[in-house]
Amino acid sequence: MPLRLRYCPTPLVRQARPSSRLAAGVDPFAIIMLVALVIALLLLGRYHPRSGADVLGWHPTRSVETEVLSELEDVEQMLEAKNARRRARGLPQITEEEHRALVARELGA
Repeated sequence: MPLRLRYCPTPLVRQARPSSRLAAGVDPFAIIMLVALVIALLLLGRYHPRSGADVLGWHPTRSVETEVLSELEDVEQMLEAKNARRRARGLPQITEEEHRALVARELGA
């Protein structure tokens, strides 16, 4: 005759619950080592003599002078395009100073 098991609504042996919010399988030593590693990395980053950009070799691709020249060239090209549209409509051309005054007036400055 096969053995029949009955369902028991209450467990016979009570399982131990973890006393803290951590999972029962986490070793406290592992947590301490992880915290120590994070603190060591933060201190290393804070007190290292070189910056992160120096360590990684990050440098700007263009110099400040190149950026300024590029901006001036962009302004000239945009003003030329605006004047070309004005000529096509039969309006007089404007200079950069007139355009700056117009923008300042529109912004209320």
